[in-house]
Amino acid sequence: MSLQLAQEPQSGCWHGGSRVKEPVSTLSRGLSSSQQARNPKLLIVSYLSFCDYYRPRFFILENVRNFVSFKRSMVLKLTLRCLLKMGYQVTVGILQAGHYGVPQTRRRAIIMAAAPGEVLPQYPEPRHVFSPKAGGLSIIVDDKKILSGCLFTDSAPLRTITVYDSMSDLPEIENGDHKEEMAYGTEAITHFQKLMRDKTEGALLRDHICKDMSYLVAARMAHVPKTKNADWRDIPNIVVKLGDGTYSKKLIYTHPDQKNGKSSTGAYRGVCSCASGRKCDPMDRQFNTLIPWCLPHTGNRHNHWAGLYGRLQWGEFFSTTVTNPEPMGKQGRVLHPVQNRVVSVRECARSQGFPDKFKFYGHILDKHRQVGNAVPPPMGKAVGLEIRRS
Repeated sequence: MSLQLAQEPQSGCWHGGSRVKEPVSTLSRGLSSSQQARNPKLLIVSYLSFCDYYRPRFFILENVRNFVSFKRSMVLKLTLRCLLKMGYQVTVGILQAGHYGVPQTRRRAIIMAAAPGEVLPQYPEPRHVFSPKAGGLSIIVDDKKILSGCLFTDSAPLRTITVYDSMSDLPEIENGDHKEEMAYGTEAITHFQKLMRDKTEGALLRDHICKDMSYLVAARMAHVPKTKNADWRDIPNIVVKLGDGTYSKKLIYTHPDQKNGKSSTGAYRGVCSCASGRKCDPMDRQFNTLIPWCLPHTGNRHNHWAGLYGRLQWGEFFSTTVTNPEPMGKQGRVLHPVQNRVVSVRECARSQGFPDKFKFYGHILDKHRQVGNAVPPPMGKAVGLEIRRS
């Protein structure tokens, strides 16, 4: 069956994004048409083919930061070459979403293209200062350094938006709360909150719901101190009663640690024979402990898993908002600063700059996925305004 595409006049502006994990050369190699349609690795190729057919005046491709270096930048170079072959003017750069008024670090590769006769847009100048520790905005391709062309990256007229700015006004909820709508309860505290709130009279807060964690995980979250930089390493090694009436176990350190030695009291630090330089023994594994056994087991190889079971800090910003907040996730801290739970869908949405009236659909995991996969609206707006100016 052949697909009949509608013959339409030239479109205005197209925007798309995908997560490329394989090179473009995998296109249709050994795949049926149905397999290709389900394969997210080929989305970029499909997007470029539609661009070739419809020839929009402006074209935008958004992707993760590592897109520009994947396969030694081959995917990037092939994408740019495709657009140039179509006759487009092309530019590529890295933008930091925090520069455009969201309380999170989120670097994204943005390719912009303009059709012949159009003016190629500039990248938007930062409106908010943001931590340089969040990562550089340059691209290295074939030993050549590429910048976005923004005049200012270390300064901006407005300060950084913080976690407190974004969500300190939201009602207190507990682990697993799933009430779809509720009253705000308090007035907005910050300018950002006033911008985010639904200004309709009698409007209710939607999607302030959070994932329901197991009794053991809930106990771990409850024992993470509400102090700066607290994470799993601050969880006490004790026995506690869980929500289902059972008890957790105390983690037993059974082996000497070849790398770190003994503690100040002479106690062992290892939880597996591999800590002593021997092969892992499956019998060493411990279950149902308040301190997760797997973290000290592999900590020496992974910077001691810093940040896992970590709390957000009111005066700082979110790590890149993810599609499934997990206390054991490596993407960053996801525990509320003062409540014993992971961040809610609405809190994640605020970290992306979605106004409260924006609706998400499906199960709670579907909603988290919709939030985490999105381009932050304030950054999208900034890019759109530059296209309008061009």
